Amino acid sequence: MIRSLLLLFACWSLGFSAQAQTTLSEGDLVFTGHRSTFPDNFSFLFLTDIEANTVIFFTDNGWRAGGGFRLGEGTLIITFTEVVTCGTEITVMVNSSNPIVSGATTTTDGTNPSLSIAGDQVFAYQGDATSPTLIAAIHTNGDWDANAMDSNTSAQPPGLTNFVIFTPPVLDNAVYDCSTTSGTMAELRAAINNGANWNTDDDPANLNFPSSCSFEVTECGGSTPKTTYAPTPSISLVIKR
Repeated sequence: MIRSLLLLFACWSLGFSAQAQTTLSEGDLVFTGHRSTFPDNFSFLFLTDIEANTVIFFTDNGWRAGGGFRLGEGTLIITFTEVVTCGTEITVMVNSSNPIVSGATTTTDGTNPSLSIAGDQVFAYQGDATSPTLIAAIHTNGDWDANAMDSNTSAQPPGLTNFVIFTPPVLDNAVYDCSTTSGTMAELRAAINNGANWNTDDDPANLNFPSSCSFEVTECGGSTPKTTYAPTPSISLVIKR
């Protein structure tokens, strides 16, 4: 009887482990680029290790001043089927082909995010859209708007500090300039979230996508911070428009 219970517990534990995922906190990833001129894309850098089965949502829905997303736009759901190490930069490209995904699967809530040249934003979050854990944001309208009044605008969610904004407002395309590529999680986050450290242009031909930075995170986030000296090359996820 005891042996049977132990076997049952072992099987249950293995099943639970197979479904485990990394629960992220604000700042565990940072955005490193966005392109609103077709084909749309955005990129981000992990500042902590990601376990297999980790799910992250990316949406261009704006945030209402009274709280919560203004729904009606697209949400991309990325499930990482393999471990992704701290220091990995991922570029999500939108085009007309079928999904080509390395180490991840993608789906949507019915519509892919579509970045507008009239201004837009992308939020990364986990959990339910009605009560999300916001991880990072990039906002292309300059300062945050008073409210999410349409598909181009967004208020700043209360307490969110991990975001990139630019001056002057409404920049179609922007990419981090690689001015700081090595440092602790906090140092890289501060440098990358500073819009002054980005190259911007309404003509995407004048910018490199992805940034081609080679990042080295000398102290990763997570429950067991560690040092990594072997930056992982960028991974591209191509999703159907």
